Amino acid sequence: MRTLIATTLSPTIRATVVDGWMAESKELMLPGNNQLRGQSAFTMLYPGLLSLLDFPDVAALSAPKPMLVYVGEEDPLFPTSSVQAAMAKMHSVWDAYGESEGLTTRVWQDKAHTFTADMQDAAFDWLNEQVR
Repeated sequence: MRTLIATTLSPTIRATVVDGWMAESKELMLPGNNQLRGQSAFTMLYPGLLSLLDFPDVAALSAPKPMLVYVGEEDPLFPTSSVQAAMAKMHSVWDAYGESEGLTTRVWQDKAHTFTADMQDAAFDWLNEQVR
């Protein structure tokens, strides 16, 4: 979320990598989810944010800048259906800008809430291509 806020507010950030943080909030705000465990998430530092913008909306504020979003299929904090809905919403925004290739999303199979070496390597390769 910090990355999304920074890229939205800074004209000097040219590309963004977001790992393990993307979903629509409605499925995150269910009993037992980490989001409701008392200031467990950075987003809780923005009182009222979710009454105005959902997480994919915050990400879309930086469109059409290139963005890479990774989420693990087995991430218990971000349900896959909510992740896919958020990614679809984001893709519609980049598509509206005519920059559909500017948004790269991937749900990694057999990954949880993590950023493993293979994910990092792929992210750095992508980032290098964007900033050349």
